[in-house]
Amino acid sequence: MHPTILKIGSFQIHSYGLLLAVAFLVSIQFFVSRGRRRGMTEESLHSVALVLLILAIVGGRGLFVLTHWAEYARDPLAILRLWEGGLMLYGGYVLAIAGGILYVRRAGLPLWRVADAAAPAMALGIGIGRIGCFLNGCCFGLPTHAGWGI
Repeated sequence: MHPTILKIGSFQIHSYGLLLAVAFLVSIQFFVSRGRRRGMTEESLHSVALVLLILAIVGGRGLFVLTHWAEYARDPLAILRLWEGGLMLYGGYVLAIAGGILYVRRAGLPLWRVADAAAPAMALGIGIGRIGCFLNGCCFGLPTHAGWGI
């Protein structure tokens, strides 16, 4: 595993954080590209993407904090220290989808065309993010002796 990709003095680039940022950037570009082909404006697509990004981070952090509440009860301000790690995919996914649907409806955008543009972009982002998880040394699954396993 390679949790730290680059370290110069006290400056570090962590594999998970880097790949999470890459995942968001690549998926947003893919989403906007697919959305434009479906007749939506780039401005409206970027607005949706920003809302989804914020909701994914808040939801991911929220579920992590709920499932690790004993650690945060002693120091509630630690909830805000995202750079120390602690996001859960499912929390981010659930809040981004639910909140994204509400936002898209309130913005008067075509829900199913937005969803059609977003679904493969979200899957791509999860795939890239999971590579970051693997490099970080978490979420690797069960031990195996299969030739294709790790």
